[in-house]
Amino acid sequence: YPRLINVLVLRYDGPDISSSYWPKPWLLISQTGRASFNGSRIAILDYFGNFLSSDNLTFITSDYGTILPRRMKMDPDGNVRVYSRTNVSQNWYVSWQAIYGACIAHGICGDNSTCSYNPKHGRKCSCIPGYRVKNHSDWSYGCEPMFDFTCNRSESTFLGMVNVEFYGYDIHYVEVSNYSSCEKLCLQDCNCKGFQHGFGSGKGFYKCYTKTQLRNGRHSPFFVGTTYLRLPKGNNFSKQETSTPGDHICQVKLQRVFVSSSESHFVKFFLWFVTAIGAFEVVFIFVIWCSLLRTHQNTNADQQGYHLADIGFRKFSYLELKKATKGFSQEIGRGGGGVVYKGILSDERHAAIKRLYNAQQGGEGEFLAEVGIIGRLNHMNLIEMWGYCAEGKYRLLVYEYMENGSLADNLSSNKLDWSKWYKIALAIARVLAYLHEECLEWILHCDIKPQNIGLNYVLVYKIVLH
Repeated sequence: YPRLINVLVLRYDGPDISSSYWPKPWLLISQTGRASFNGSRIAILDYFGNFLSSDNLTFITSDYGTILPRRMKMDPDGNVRVYSRTNVSQNWYVSWQAIYGACIAHGICGDNSTCSYNPKHGRKCSCIPGYRVKNHSDWSYGCEPMFDFTCNRSESTFLGMVNVEFYGYDIHYVEVSNYSSCEKLCLQDCNCKGFQHGFGSGKGFYKCYTKTQLRNGRHSPFFVGTTYLRLPKGNNFSKQETSTPGDHICQVKLQRVFVSSSESHFVKFFLWFVTAIGAFEVVFIFVIWCSLLRTHQNTNADQQGYHLADIGFRKFSYLELKKATKGFSQEIGRGGGGVVYKGILSDERHAAIKRLYNAQQGGEGEFLAEVGIIGRLNHMNLIEMWGYCAEGKYRLLVYEYMENGSLADNLSSNKLDWSKWYKIALAIARVLAYLHEECLEWILHCDIKPQNIGLNYVLVYKIVLH
């Protein structure tokens, strides 16, 4: 799907077919609020519960605004969820999920079956009339017919299923069609297994979809229409084979390894051997990592500790930053608010440390309130703040260091061609739109100039917020 390049999507990838189901596949990317014309694939979920990706997908969790442990994962039912918890003694709970319909994910019940949801019993898979389940332990294999298909029109009949739809695999689509015309269209094609006929409330007429395959079936009261199955005459196929609570269909893993039935015992042994070696390596790496982490925690830098305030930044001491900047000896910038020095923190990170003017005019509470506002901002084109110092008369801010200096330093450089100038303008426009319109705290940045636009080692353009 070329139109889905650089767009975050959910796809079912089976042994025979693959299909996208989130965002809604029948909509254009622009209609979903996404943007595919970007040169990156970046997504960030911060500690406050705000998600932002380079395709313009944004959301906040239900517990947004509080610093909590969070994780984002793909679950076995084909849905992506964010989990949060208040402390390590409590269970994880769902604070956001991509899909709210239980049957929207493709491949849950397999082909020739339908998915339905009941609040009391949960999700259920059912074979359509005339079909039987292939694998009772895994409904994602779908169902198979209990009859032989025929091309003879006089031997075919149609059985209607109200409020049942099958997404995709259309032979024909007719915008304005009555039932008789749709049935005739299906009978003319030996590959037609049925057709979907429904009233388009927004259009004001009936639509017809003839199907070559019956996949992604679901029973939904929100679907205004009927699916008609093509079946041989003279057979009673009104009953459906359904799942039971013991089938555990909600735990079916959609992504599994499809192994050929003709594989040899040697291949199986080799796969088990490689798996065992891989597991041993993972355990070994984990042990080494824990040992290094324990050693790092005993260093003098970590003994000083991270004094996390409510705003989520590290609180540095004045002596710590003075040591990092070698006594504030290497000046890299100066403005109306203060002087910026280059420094190396105790964890070997290069940082830009800004020493503010007029530090005594505001108290520590007022200073932390301003820093807290910055802490609630999150954008890929804002220079990241790592920490602060509020000690006595001293007020300092610690930012990430931009290796290639400011845009002002590179104006005469041959590194900037027209494509990079365009990216600079686009980055500035995006971050200003975020500051002025999208974030919770509306901030007017009144000091946009080349000196306040930094370039890192891969020429990513970011704006510093004072």
